[in-house]
Amino acid sequence: MNKVLYLLILFFLASTLAFSQVTNQSVKDESIKLELSKGSPLIGKTVLVFPSPSEYKSMGKDEDLKFLVDTINSYLSELGIEYVEYKRSLELSKKFESVYEEKKGETMSLAQLLAQDIKAPIYIEVDLNVKVEPYTKLKGWVLVDGMANLKAYDSSTARGLGTSQAGNRLVNNSSDQDKAKKVVLSYIAKKTLQDLLPKIEKYLVKGEKIEVKVIGLKGLKAVKDFSEFLSTLPGTQDSKRKSLSGDTAVFEVLYGGGIETFINDLADMSSTYPEYEKMNVDQSGNSVIISF
Repeated sequence: MNKVLYLLILFFLASTLAFSQVTNQSVKDESIKLELSKGSPLIGKTVLVFPSPSEYKSMGKDEDLKFLVDTINSYLSELGIEYVEYKRSLELSKKFESVYEEKKGETMSLAQLLAQDIKAPIYIEVDLNVKVEPYTKLKGWVLVDGMANLKAYDSSTARGLGTSQAGNRLVNNSSDQDKAKKVVLSYIAKKTLQDLLPKIEKYLVKGEKIEVKVIGLKGLKAVKDFSEFLSTLPGTQDSKRKSLSGDTAVFEVLYGGGIETFINDLADMSSTYPEYEKMNVDQSGNSVIISF
């Protein structure tokens, strides 16, 4: 009888320890605070969260990946950042699959193509690994182990803005392992954003990099004149020519206020220059094409 009682006590202690791990995890999750800086340049911006290229084959079937992206989007929304629902982003990405195959050599990802199409200046690519294994110390229980890596990019240039990695593990009853996975993934979503968002803010506060392609410039003087015109726009912090071929020049402009402000200022200023009054403007993400 004493032996049976002893075994029951051990089982109770092991169960209590396992439950405490779940409880402690929830406390850790609640202790993570997601905040943007005052007047953050991210507020009102659209940020696309999308699987990394290594996840493309399983992205439509992986429920854990879907939950992680949905949770990240939920946190972004709470902060005043616009997002695209995961299901919708997968649907939209289908029209770019053939383009992606053509541009693989140019390191164009589906996320970048989609971000440019929906005019999202920033996109985040997600890698996720989740494992569920038997917990050998307790019969009928499992160990849930998750790890995610997030990478943020400027959609016009694919310039990396920062990375963030977080992982966590939980022991839980095997009959409730889906709930345990959600606890792990919610923690990971919050933890990675806590580290990544300040890096994106730091980049944006300096102004957004906008690629401006100008078609129809006749001669080097016209190229020089347009370069000077870009410098006169009120939000221009830096402007440089990246390439020149025939009548086409490509400029990189660092602009305070973002792409919408740039387009508005471009329209206002061009009306005061007779030679630029009839320019045509097309925008895709943080890329602008101007033609004469």
